[in-house]
Amino acid sequence: MPIGTEVLASFSGVVVRKETHSGMGKVIAVRNGNIVALYAHLKKFNVKFGEVVKTKHLIGYSGNTGSACLEPHLHFELRNISKNTLPEMVFKPIFNKQIKQHEDSFIYKVNNKNTKKSLFSLSKLFFGDGNCWRVIQIHNPCLAKYRATQLLLEGTELIIPNF
Repeated sequence: MPIGTEVLASFSGVVVRKETHSGMGKVIAVRNGNIVALYAHLKKFNVKFGEVVKTKHLIGYSGNTGSACLEPHLHFELRNISKNTLPEMVFKPIFNKQIKQHEDSFIYKVNNKNTKKSLFSLSKLFFGDGNCWRVIQIHNPCLAKYRATQLLLEGTELIIPNF
């Protein structure tokens, strides 16, 4: 793919990742329910973190960024984030068909081993905006008394709603 080619969102969702990664270069991820579309090796971003985009929205431009990029191309993958490990998450879609793995909401099990989780951090992870933490709290009455930055208990299962 030539550098500078327009990259369009494959489906509507919220931008939950917009960063530069050492291997994948400039990366954007768009979440809809439990499905995340990942676009990597971009030259330029055209969206904001937390922005809601529609299908075919211009999100960036192709490039050759990141150490894993040997020539200009777009790395595109779909992940089912309700799965526990990366090999389980990444799946091969059948194009022009509805994604069978899609769920409007899904269960997230709190894992504090690598990073400590709070309503704020999960809101940032799943909505691209830490200030949406009350959305998670509303869907999980057991968290009614939790503050935004209070550490969540390991193993707690939470409902994560769509954006």
